[in-house]
Amino acid sequence: MLAPDNATGAGQGAGAEMTGAATESPPRGFVSWEDLDAPQLDPAVRPLVGALNRTSWARTVFSCAGHPEGPDSVARGRRQAHVDVVVSDPTAWRAYVRRVKRAAPAAVRRLQIPGVRLRCAEGSLGPPPGWLQGALAGLAAGPATPGPGAAETPWWRRLLPPSLSVARRPPAGRWRYRRLVLEPVPYALAPDVCRRVLDTALAAALDALA
Repeated sequence: MLAPDNATGAGQGAGAEMTGAATESPPRGFVSWEDLDAPQLDPAVRPLVGALNRTSWARTVFSCAGHPEGPDSVARGRRQAHVDVVVSDPTAWRAYVRRVKRAAPAAVRRLQIPGVRLRCAEGSLGPPPGWLQGALAGLAAGPATPGPGAAETPWWRRLLPPSLSVARRPPAGRWRYRRLVLEPVPYALAPDVCRRVLDTALAAALDALA
């Protein structure tokens, strides 16, 4: 069961995933979800990517922790963190996004950095790219894996034995392709301050999955 997550480190800029998404073949860096490990991911986003992929309703396609340390990071738009995901349960995803939109800005405010805040944005990336359809069809054939999103499950379903309580994946055409962005404001912060804001926001986004 193959799937892509292009997220490497500073070698790829923000938007690199869109080049792959526009083609019918997997982009460079295509790996299976099962084979996705820490060296392939930006360190600050690794825990969030892992937690999302352990839910029963989301799989990551691309992720970036932001790279404010780069000399051209403002001009290249590399000062925000984001995760691109395919989502099988829009209700669970929307509930998660609501929690992030509350928790991440609040966590940044607690840093008490004058004039600094966090912008959270979420939206559709259109249909999943063609090269991803095969992997999603493979997910549809197997049972979902319970994960941190289990809190979204009705209490009575959690009392059922695993053979009855684990839901099936939807067909590949039913997956939604979404992006969640965490962006510091102002955008041209000092690199160390920007890094601190992004790390704080990513930690809050991880906690929102618990």
